[in-house]
Amino acid sequence: MAVGVLLPLVLLAGAIGRSGSGGSSLPTPINVLNLDRDEERWHRTSTELTSKGVPRRRIRRISAVYGRDLSPDELAANATRLARVFCTPGMIGCFLSHRKFWSEMVANGWHEQQAILEDDVLLCDGFCKKVDELVGALNRCEETRDTWDVLILGAFGSVHPEGERGIRDANAIAVGGQRRPRKVLTTKNNLLIHVPRRPFGTHAYVVSKRGARKLLQRAQLASGHVDCVIWGIGDLNLYCCDPQLAHPDATIHSTIGASSSRGLEALVPGGWKVDEYSGVTVRWALGEPLVRVPALDWVLTISRALTLTVLGALVGLSPRVPSFLLPLHLSFVAGLAVLLRIMSLPASSVKKVQLVMQSS
Repeated sequence: MAVGVLLPLVLLAGAIGRSGSGGSSLPTPINVLNLDRDEERWHRTSTELTSKGVPRRRIRRISAVYGRDLSPDELAANATRLARVFCTPGMIGCFLSHRKFWSEMVANGWHEQQAILEDDVLLCDGFCKKVDELVGALNRCEETRDTWDVLILGAFGSVHPEGERGIRDANAIAVGGQRRPRKVLTTKNNLLIHVPRRPFGTHAYVVSKRGARKLLQRAQLASGHVDCVIWGIGDLNLYCCDPQLAHPDATIHSTIGASSSRGLEALVPGGWKVDEYSGVTVRWALGEPLVRVPALDWVLTISRALTLTVLGALVGLSPRVPSFLLPLHLSFVAGLAVLLRIMSLPASSVKKVQLVMQSS
């Protein structure tokens, strides 16, 4: 009789012990960042998730931060001076939305690992099963179980597991923060976990509570594009999966201030892709904002920057213009490159950065 009672208790205690040590097999909760005003995007994303087999009980909506609603005091407390001048409101709001999620994860005693998605994401079939398999593998692997911070489920940039390079390295060279790529482990269903050279994109990732604390400590203030900043943090134990499980939907208008129809990107066929692996279209990439020009309240996108760089060089090389124009143009291009590199560095503050948390 005593044995019959004690045996289940012993087995239960063992299961709890394995879970607490990082070997948890509990389902990974799925969180989605979505602005309160974007009900249509929430409906589209929730439909996408359920159509790919994600149970509604595992989905949690996180109210995102709308950058244009932030007061000057809130901006001063939550963004660097450069960000307040050169970032679009959408860039700042996106950064603070992710920071809000990390903060809530740490403060509210949530599950040790949480998946976070943006509301323009497209998922693979069997998404939940694959996420749980990958997280379980990280939690069981001796190398990673007590140290992994982030598992990126979908990214672009220098993320190919075989180290394929080329034009996808352009962003990595511009902002720095590269890693030495290597393969770490393969799951029983042939999902590969590897260290990427330099990823971009925050449309889908899993973060451990340890990783959330580290991100909060290293990147307290919005300083630039959130992916450029956080995926370049050197001591963040960062991994990617292959094949990728999520991609951004290039047909949905970006909320960070991107352009899709008023520059060079409008001339590019919608089906052209930067590379097949990430699935990012050339039109989407060219329309992404680099900086906001404050005096004009004008957004310098990648396509506009390329256009101005080429046209400026051609004009500067013309024998009909003053000789100082080419060095002046090159100085402008170099200054922009330096500015982008600085805005990709993580920034912390001694202030209590809770204004956005209270207002949203």
